Amino acid sequence: GAPAVDALSELLETTEEGILHVWGLRTLAAIQPASLAEPHLSLVAAYLRDGSVSSPSTLTAKVQREALAVFSMQGQAAEDYASTIGKCLESSEWSVRAAAARTFAKLPEAISKHYLERIAALLSDMIPDVVEAAAATLAAFSRLAGPHAVQLAQVFSDDDDKASEAARRAFKSMLRSPSFDVREAAASALRGGQPEAILHLVPELVQVARNDEDRHVREEALRVLAGLGPEAPKAAVDVAAVLLQDTSTILRRAAVEALAAMGPAATAAHEEELRQLLVSAPGGLRRAVEDALRPL
Repeated sequence: GAPAVDALSELLETTEEGILHVWGLRTLAAIQPASLAEPHLSLVAAYLRDGSVSSPSTLTAKVQREALAVFSMQGQAAEDYASTIGKCLESSEWSVRAAAARTFAKLPEAISKHYLERIAALLSDMIPDVVEAAAATLAAFSRLAGPHAVQLAQVFSDDDDKASEAARRAFKSMLRSPSFDVREAAASALRGGQPEAILHLVPELVQVARNDEDRHVREEALRVLAGLGPEAPKAAVDVAAVLLQDTSTILRRAAVEALAAMGPAATAAHEEELRQLLVSAPGGLRRAVEDALRPL
């Protein structure tokens, strides 16, 4: 309660023992009310400002991580200190960079949205834990992550690591986003991606290719599935076959090219539908069908 918070704040103001700072901040984070009143937040923020954020000592970095943990639970009350938290994204201590990114993941979107570009820059960090923290934060705000889809795709792989898992979560959410721009950015960024990684997103890509309200997004999703080649699962082959009957000539041609890319087995399984297209297909589509049927 308030007396305990006041007592801890007094301790933090008076002690010169660094380890007590760490203990006090951790305890403060555990017992704090929904939002700490002033002057407590100002005191916590001082731990992020004091010492050199550009080259903190090991103890300073630990204290800063604990201060960030306190802010991560403050909700809208942390708004006045967002720029101070943001500076920690540039710390030379990797654990502080990661902690700052994770702090923004827990703060309201109205605060964190202003820092997503700087967080996305951490996707190219040399430290895997920092990359994972950045990817996880973008996953938490996936509806705003469209501009950073290409950066996310660069860390999205089939590797069994936290960064790839976080990127996978982000793409799953982005492909389900109500925003056309976000769905399009996600599908476009995934083209040419590692097939083993794309396999994790087949259900979402099939759903987009089959049902998205935007023709261009559907085409992008279909071309991502085509990139799986002969390893494409039945669900991917089936949605390409369904789109052979689409009203859009562009989508029908993309479906033909997808089946061809998925190999002779996929093409042979739908040879009849492909030959039916030859009856009334316009020039570009006809040539695509002929190319697809040639190996059979």
